[in-house]
Amino acid sequence: NQLTSYLNSQGKKYTVDGIFWMQGETDMLQTEYADAYQQNITDLVSAAKQDLQLHPQGHFVIGKSSMNACIDISFPRSGHYCDYPSAESIAPPRFVDTLLTFMINPIMPKRQEQVRAAQQYVADHDQDTSQKVDIFETNDLPRGYDVTHLTPLGQLELGRRFVTMYNLPASFTGVRADDYDQDGILNSTEDTGRGASCPLIINGVEINTANNGNLGDDDSDCDGYPNYLDAVDGPGSGL
Repeated sequence: NQLTSYLNSQGKKYTVDGIFWMQGETDMLQTEYADAYQQNITDLVSAAKQDLQLHPQGHFVIGKSSMNACIDISFPRSGHYCDYPSAESIAPPRFVDTLLTFMINPIMPKRQEQVRAAQQYVADHDQDTSQKVDIFETNDLPRGYDVTHLTPLGQLELGRRFVTMYNLPASFTGVRADDYDQDGILNSTEDTGRGASCPLIINGVEINTANNGNLGDDDSDCDGYPNYLDAVDGPGSGL
């Protein structure tokens, strides 16, 4: 957690309102990676929420991985990501002819479905938390020379989709926070932690949220709105 440690060392305040995740194609290259992906991404989401202290209503947004372009090309140019020069260690092995790749083997689509299903599973099993996991499709985005990584236009559209899916409540904008304790420091900059009636519990552990540098986990009046976005003191007041 080098970034948040650095911010704290500089006396900077921050919030982690969302996390964008675009990864998974490499895990489609080996069966053991694909088999482990669901557990790995589940652990990743959980660890990221805890270690970065994600905003209580923050979002973890996933771009759904796709190597369809590779699978659809049986004879990619040598040097493509699809051709994967070090594929000798990958099951099933590559053909001797470097223009033929392991991608045309039916096992590759199976591994792709495993990874994509794992990503969908994480997004579908977020009912018990306000920190939602959202997901969107990337199959249709234009790929570059390696038939896997996106072109500049594809990257721009990927960014637009991340922003579209990242949707903290619309009311969380344009708010000037008050000074609850009248100490001359606005709620929007004061790292006070949470009220006694709404401690932050993550994986069964109560987190001390005062003076940790993260403003996104502070909710002094326990109304569900973090202090830095709350304009009025008092439970249920909100915005």
